[in-house]
Amino acid sequence: MAFDITVDVSEILAFAAELTSAQPLVNAEVLDAMDASLNIWKQFAVAETPVGVTGDARRSIDNVIHGQPPIFRGETVMGVLYGLPLERGRKPGKWPPRDAIALWVRRKLSVPEKEVDSVAFLIQRAIGQRGTKGAAMFYKASERGALPIMRIWEEVPGRVLAQLI
Repeated sequence: MAFDITVDVSEILAFAAELTSAQPLVNAEVLDAMDASLNIWKQFAVAETPVGVTGDARRSIDNVIHGQPPIFRGETVMGVLYGLPLERGRKPGKWPPRDAIALWVRRKLSVPEKEVDSVAFLIQRAIGQRGTKGAAMFYKASERGALPIMRIWEEVPGRVLAQLI
């Protein structure tokens, strides 16, 4: 599962085209802005992600930058298989894997071991019948992070200009 932000840096590139010697400086500033943006988004996504039994979902969130400036893409990704159902929820009709539910029952419900399988089955069936609500952690991170991320990008031309003067 991956979510990404698209930022139009055409004004920065037009400015850099006028000053070809500034291209490495522009590239460095744009890459720094992308890194800072992704870190903000990651921070908010991690804060919104449920801890669950193992904390694996939170720990799996990471930033990836593909390509090189000025043509590159940054993503904040979640590396667990259940990331999409965690984000969006699960519709009724499909049952989750019993092993994952049994682990949750063992760690969270303090059920005697001989009852774990039957309790896990009941939870599995209930999820299959009713579905689950998603945590919307990346959606919430997008809402919370939009303003600080836009501020980062608005500052890039000024930082480049300050270094050129």
